[in-house]
Amino acid sequence: MNRPRQHAPLRHLDGPGRSLHTRREKRPAVSFIAVIAVTLAVLPLSACSDGGGSIIRSWLLKQDGVEKVDVTHSNCTFLDGDDDCNTVATISLSPNTNPDAVCSLAQKADKELPKKKRIDSYSATLTFTWQYHGTELTLEDHETPIANTASTEKNPSQECEMLNTAAEYTGEEVDKISTSSGRLEINRGDVDKVPDNLFTRAPSPDKEVGTESWDSFKLNDWDTTVTASSTTAVSEPATKKLLTEITQTPGPSDRSKLLIFFQLGGYQGESSESEITVGGLGGAPLVGPDTDAAAPVLAIAMKQPKISKIRLCPSSKKGSSMDNCIVYSKKNGSFDTDSEHSTGKTREIYEAAKKLS
Repeated sequence: MNRPRQHAPLRHLDGPGRSLHTRREKRPAVSFIAVIAVTLAVLPLSACSDGGGSIIRSWLLKQDGVEKVDVTHSNCTFLDGDDDCNTVATISLSPNTNPDAVCSLAQKADKELPKKKRIDSYSATLTFTWQYHGTELTLEDHETPIANTASTEKNPSQECEMLNTAAEYTGEEVDKISTSSGRLEINRGDVDKVPDNLFTRAPSPDKEVGTESWDSFKLNDWDTTVTASSTTAVSEPATKKLLTEITQTPGPSDRSKLLIFFQLGGYQGESSESEITVGGLGGAPLVGPDTDAAAPVLAIAMKQPKISKIRLCPSSKKGSSMDNCIVYSKKNGSFDTDSEHSTGKTREIYEAAKKLS
């Protein structure tokens, strides 16, 4: 006869007789809580885990005109045993935000962010970008010191002056303009003539911190850049005339590498003389540029009395069109082709250019 199954007493559910299995189920919860406690204790000590980037982002998003903020945090480097961490924020602003409002926001960040607690970054680098009168306008690398020992070499008033200068050049015909306290860069894209308002000077030549300008465009297949870092001796009309004439030369059969790089005046005012590099002129790297393409360019450049050096460079399939150049330097008021660095190709192009003058 089958005997009925006996059940264990109910007291094991809540009394001292609970099973070993039940006791073991409680341990993971205790361990998990301990891990959380340790993690929370460690996080404030980890200066480079976030660096306060989330706090910086939150503050920026509350400011007028700010639409989006992307934040990255650099790895730590060590200077004299201290952590040196930096937060980089790219701030997208509402279209047509006034440049003065951007300057005010940058200066407000300088005053308020250092007061925020739990920001471990040594400094913050802020870049503001927005559409202004049809141009993508960017104020790059505004440095906001966070730590008490942090400092910046940037000049806020000069930064704002540069930004307002950049704003004057915006318009539907200009793709992008970026600026900082020391550099103004204009990218116009494709144009049908040399721009009337071509930038041919240092943006703020009288400032203690040197400034430079870069104005780039593409005309008749020629990628052209004009840069200046001083009060230059080459006038704007003369510069535009020179570039117009060069971009009208026949060039080589392969026009895919054509470029002009025109440096007006010496770097940071070291010299009043200018230099021009013209690349992609056919030929081959070890031979030199094609004579028929290079000679007209040389003839035009030699007419400009303030140009002291002319570089004519061949096309290159792999390298830069500014490599393996033939160089003509002015000596005693004229270009020298008798130096030890002259080659047969140097003299050949020079003689062809003289016939075109």
